[in-house]
Amino acid sequence: MNPELKLIQLQQDRNFFTMIIILGVIFNYIAFSSNGFQMPVKTEYHFNDGFHFSYQDSSEVKLGLLTDIFNIKDKIVFSLGDVIIVLGTISLFVNQFKVFRRRNVKQ
Repeated sequence: MNPELKLIQLQQDRNFFTMIIILGVIFNYIAFSSNGFQMPVKTEYHFNDGFHFSYQDSSEVKLGLLTDIFNIKDKIVFSLGDVIIVLGTISLFVNQFKVFRRRNVKQ
C-alpha cells in the first residue's frame, strides 16, 4: 500500500476511535440523566457517596445495563460506558503513535 494512503487511512481511523470515545461518554450521560444525575451501584459493592447511590433490585434503576455494574475487589466500580471510553482511548493512542511513526519515517 502506498505510504501516503496508509497515513490517510490511519487519520480516518482516528476519527472512528474518537467516535467510540464519544459513544462511551453518551452512554454514561444517559445513565446519569435517567437516574437523577447519580450513578446507580449495586448495594453488594458497598459504594455510597454523593456521586453514586446504592440499589438492591434492578427495578429501582433505569437502564441498568449502562450503570456501574462491574467491579474490581469491591473498591472500583465502572460501567459499560467507562469500558468503551478506555478501549477507544487506548486505540486512539496506538493509532496516533502509528501516525507519528509514519510521519517520522517519511521525513
